[in-house]
Amino acid sequence: MIVYHGSSEIITKPDVLHSYRQLDFGQGFYVTALKEQAARWARRKAGLNAGIGIVNCYDMEEELTGLKYKTFSDDLYEWIDFVCKCRDGELEYNEL
Repeated sequence: MIVYHGSSEIITKPDVLHSYRQLDFGQGFYVTALKEQAARWARRKAGLNAGIGIVNCYDMEEELTGLKYKTFSDDLYEWIDFVCKCRDGELEYNEL
């Protein structure tokens, strides 16, 4: 599966240890299957760092054993509800 990560730098070896702060779902390395979504994040990060935006692309194995992940259906409301609960402290990222 191809996934993307928007950044202001090239990241050849993703890891969760360099997450600079607690994000919506906790510390981690965030990716998306949507290239345009990653491009928007890259542009945003470039603007914050007065640099250029980079979309990193990875070929992720389909087998996710040992990883914590959350998959959403096409129901946008399910995703919005989840994000709001995380931001309000109703859910912890370790509950994924």
